[in-house]
Amino acid sequence: MEVQKQGHLPSELLHNVFSNLKDDAKSLAAMSETDKHSRANALYTFSTFPEGEKQQQLLKAVLGRDEKTVRFILSSRINPELINKPTNFQHGSHNAWACAVSGSRKDIVSMLASYPGAVPTTENLRQALLHYDSSLFPIMLNKALSANPNLLQKEGTGLLNSAIGQMKHELIPSLIHHAGVDINNTLADSNQTPPLGRAIQRGDKQSVSALLNSPNIDVNKGDRQGNTPLHIVLSKDLPSRSMTESLLNDRRLNPNLKNASGQSPLHMRSRFSGVTFMHNQYVKTLSQPDMKPMKLLLSRPDVDVNLQDTHKGDTALHICAKSGNSQGIALLLSHPNINLNVKNRQGETARDVAKRYKNPEISQMLKQDNSLMSKVKNWKI
Repeated sequence: MEVQKQGHLPSELLHNVFSNLKDDAKSLAAMSETDKHSRANALYTFSTFPEGEKQQQLLKAVLGRDEKTVRFILSSRINPELINKPTNFQHGSHNAWACAVSGSRKDIVSMLASYPGAVPTTENLRQALLHYDSSLFPIMLNKALSANPNLLQKEGTGLLNSAIGQMKHELIPSLIHHAGVDINNTLADSNQTPPLGRAIQRGDKQSVSALLNSPNIDVNKGDRQGNTPLHIVLSKDLPSRSMTESLLNDRRLNPNLKNASGQSPLHMRSRFSGVTFMHNQYVKTLSQPDMKPMKLLLSRPDVDVNLQDTHKGDTALHICAKSGNSQGIALLLSHPNINLNVKNRQGETARDVAKRYKNPEISQMLKQDNSLMSKVKNWKI
């Protein structure tokens, strides 16, 4: 039976189509492949479906990885909002993009991306970013950017943080170098930690390297507590040597910046004293901390070895004397610019602090005796 010239089906055929297909887009898609007339009939039949039913059929086909049915539905020129707008589907609210990502079908994602007016949401982009198939994200990002070229100015840092959180190293460089992404933005993180700080917290050496290679990186950008990337890496019990070296080798780094507690990275590292206990009212040290990070830090020619913290006026020497960090004392004494006579806000030198905290070994080390200083300078850590 032929289709009328105006494109309307005879009523008896329309009745038979509805009766036999039971509102099933999959059957219509199969019918459309037989010949031109059948295709016209199938498309017309699908066009009579309610909008909500069209969307349900689309989501079902996308989630079921049914490329043939998806292609048929898109060829019917549906409203793109049926692709973009979430709706109740399988015990949740989803759109076609979310179903395509869940179904892990790059071909279907590409079909959606080629459809005029179909644009993934920011949440869709994040879903694709976190998916194990990293090929989905670039396709969806390009489509989103074609609709909104300024998208990454608002959402770029959040996406970069998500990529760092999942160590998606195949995607991170493109986000870092995209002109719209502010790689120093702290507002996309609840603790206001910039992407470089997040990568250090994750122990992600590859992302740290990629960020440091960017000419736009602010290597001194602090978080909510004012902790710079150098603070963050040196706050760990066993800091990564490679990340510490990468930061310290960066000429843009200022090693003397203080955090909100008024402490520089050197102050922070000087607190590590190993395992200690009290015996006969004296502090005894069972094990020493890892001194390599402190040694690397002191190798920077611009580090201020006598810098005082903001609140107590303590230098690194004061802090080591208080905590019983004798190896830290040894390293500090080996520095050519060390000053043993700096007094804190209580008017105490580092040796005074060592005496007050009953650290006789450190008190002895801090005597201004040239022969002792000579021995200390030759002490190999």
